[in-house]
Amino acid sequence: MEVKSLGDVHLQINEWLDRYNSAHVDVAGLLCDRHDPQRRALNFESAAGRVESLTYGELADKSRRFAHVLRGLGIEKGDRVALLLPKTPELLIAAVALWRLGAVYIPLFTAFGPEAVEVRVEDSGAKVILTDTARLEATLRRIAAKGTEEALAAPIADGPDWP
Repeated sequence: MEVKSLGDVHLQINEWLDRYNSAHVDVAGLLCDRHDPQRRALNFESAAGRVESLTYGELADKSRRFAHVLRGLGIEKGDRVALLLPKTPELLIAAVALWRLGAVYIPLFTAFGPEAVEVRVEDSGAKVILTDTARLEATLRRIAAKGTEEALAAPIADGPDWP
């Protein structure tokens, strides 16, 4: 790895700020679409031994398809969407799909307790919580207890073939 001077680092940071400090940055393009579609984007191994990898092409395809689903559910540019998912390929696919729509990704970690999730969702103004079936029932119970009619929790990840 090349060691740069502090001046070079500042120049690089300023170049990035000039290039990407805009309301029109294509995050999905930067993180996914501009890469070789055959190149590996992700290697994943779960604690249970599930092994999976995604190429940039597969990530692009799956995130585009999921963005289409989200658009059909009414998610649009500027909407805040909370993702309550474990660290799996589905989390990455969902985040890239949100960025394709220009939606705001609100990360929720599965290690958060119910109160921590609730505070983050309320403070963020999230329009929807996307979660997996393992967390859906508890999430719906919390929403019902709060009497939040507008809130929606949708199961999105249900195995390695999703979406």
